[in-house]
Amino acid sequence: MGENAREVSGSLVWAKLWKLKIPNKIRVFGWRTCLDIQPTHVNLARWKILADDRCGVCLQAKESGYHVLWECGLAQDIWAGCSSRLQKGTSSYEDMLQLVEHMQQRQTDEELELFWAHLTVSDTCVLVQKWHPPSGSFYKLNFDATVFSDTCSTRFGAIIRNNLGEVMVAMSAKGLGVMDSEEAEVLACQRALEFAVDAGFEELVIEGDNSTVINSIASLRALQSRLGNIYGDIRLLAAGSKSRYARSIDKDIFSMEESPPPAIEALYLDSLSLNE
Repeated sequence: MGENAREVSGSLVWAKLWKLKIPNKIRVFGWRTCLDIQPTHVNLARWKILADDRCGVCLQAKESGYHVLWECGLAQDIWAGCSSRLQKGTSSYEDMLQLVEHMQQRQTDEELELFWAHLTVSDTCVLVQKWHPPSGSFYKLNFDATVFSDTCSTRFGAIIRNNLGEVMVAMSAKGLGVMDSEEAEVLACQRALEFAVDAGFEELVIEGDNSTVINSIASLRALQSRLGNIYGDIRLLAAGSKSRYARSIDKDIFSMEESPPPAIEALYLDSLSLNE
């Protein structure tokens, strides 16, 4: 997109943004995001504040505003929980300005207001996360999934920790392509529970970052969906293990009583929060 075209596009975006019925702080957030002046790792590295510009969540792609709010696996999980017309599609864009321009062309004002609200939630969830230890004799099982549309594949990860935050077991595995992030997260949960049962853990608190999946596991309605057989299998595994629900890898990796290499940084940050 040429400079003149971008100026015209930006003017249209600002005009629409300022007319929406949203709080001023969201308008400012949107303005800063489209101008690409948020303190992302890419910008912090360009400003010589950070040396590493990778995403602090997936540790793979560069952490631009577009990646944090739209591309990253955690952002995909958040978008999976919104209305179908706002859910993340397969289209890719050059940056946030192009994405917002596209959204303004196809959404009503009410939908755009929801769109900006979801973007703000996505940004907050990516930047602020805190792990809470399980109580008593329970262990906490955390799982997650990432979708790689360019290779039509997924990656699953799971880790089990005690109430001191110590790693009991961990796994990382490669999966096939899926239709959307919900399917990826459901398969990740199923794989993680199978792994936990095989490892001999019975008293578990299961936590994932996709609230839609966690809530659906406890819902009978989910059994009638296209993923019903997987949800059913998860419920059986969870019942057998006395579980409770809280909210680049080329081969499977299993770790016993040690931190898996892809998760060392995240585990370190979690351990800091336990000491606060």
